[in-house]
Amino acid sequence: VIVDRRTALAEGLRAQGWDVPDTQSNFVWLPAGARTDEIADAFRAADIVVRPFSGDGIRISVGEQESIEKVLRVAADVRG
Repeated sequence: VIVDRRTALAEGLRAQGWDVPDTQSNFVWLPAGARTDEIADAFRAADIVVRPFSGDGIRISVGEQESIEKVLRVAADVRG
């Protein structure tokens, strides 16, 4: 089940134009570069807990199915 959610999240982010690498973990990596802190703040404002690595990217743990759609909405908004 977690694999299906992780796959759906990664594919959804890629469809938006994010360069999400393949993973075998319970999280996806969102490369955000210089915008990492700004984007992490947008996730936090939407009550999504993420782990930012300033200047590099954001680790997004895979959660419940409902959270995937929420993550994708925020990612689309910040992607522009």
